[in-house]
Amino acid sequence: MAGFGFSYGGHDWKIPAGLSFCYHIEGDKRTYTSQKAYIARDLAGLFWPKFWNWSINFAYYDDRGRRYYSTYGKIHNDGAYKPSRSLGRGTFPKYGKACANFNVVGKERAKQCHYIHA
Repeated sequence: MAGFGFSYGGHDWKIPAGLSFCYHIEGDKRTYTSQKAYIARDLAGLFWPKFWNWSINFAYYDDRGRRYYSTYGKIHNDGAYKPSRSLGRGTFPKYGKACANFNVVGKERAKQCHYIHA
């Protein structure tokens, strides 16, 4: 994930490059047992700032690239070191692409997608 800066609560925050946005889907074909998206930090990353006003959203696209469903995560104002969001068991209605988006102060900062196919 590239470094970026943002303002929140009257303060300027700088997030250096080097953090990873991870998105895992467990399951088989269109059936999944879990989905999880999160920010991963190494030991040096433990000293980097918290994230404020963040959310993680999931979006799903058919095999022609048309979005057919989105689920929007809560906007968190709690200052998280390791933002994450999980979804439980379910079924993708269509084959295509599943994406997770990490947003800070309403702007997409990272995105990761997986292709769902037979």
